[in-house]
Parts: sequence; structure tokens; C-alpha cells
Amino acid sequence: MGKLASGRQALVVGAACLAVLFLWPRLGTLGAKVSSSLVAVIVGMIMVPLFGMNVSTIGDLYTINAGLPELHVP
Repeated sequence: MGKLASGRQALVVGAACLAVLFLWPRLGTLGAKVSSSLVAVIVGMIMVPLFGMNVSTIGDLYTINAGLPELHVP
């Protein structure tokens, strides 16, 4: 049940971000000055902790190494 609830919450975040992407440019001067994709990312970042959503992030799914990649001859 936890995985299904997480999927629904991710769907809600995705739908809200898509709505922002399509509706933001119609706001006039503010919509023209600020990128809708930037606003959509910020809305998604605010929604998850504000509503206590259990949505997987890239950090939850993958490991990200802090160092530089190893050099090798192709």
C-alpha cells in the first residue's frame, strides 16, 4: 500500500508541475520574465515537504559520488 500511495503522490506533484508549465506563461509580464520550468521545479520542491508527501527523489534511487571521475585512455 505504501508504494501505491507514493505513486499517487508523485502523480499529484507531476500534475501540479505540468499545470504550472502550461499556465505560468499566461500570467502576463511576470510569466514572461520568469521561466515556467523554474517555477514548476520550485512548486514541486515546496509541495513535497509542505504536504508531507512520500515521493522518491534521485538521491533515494541512485548513489551520487562526490569525487571526480577516473581518467582513462579510450
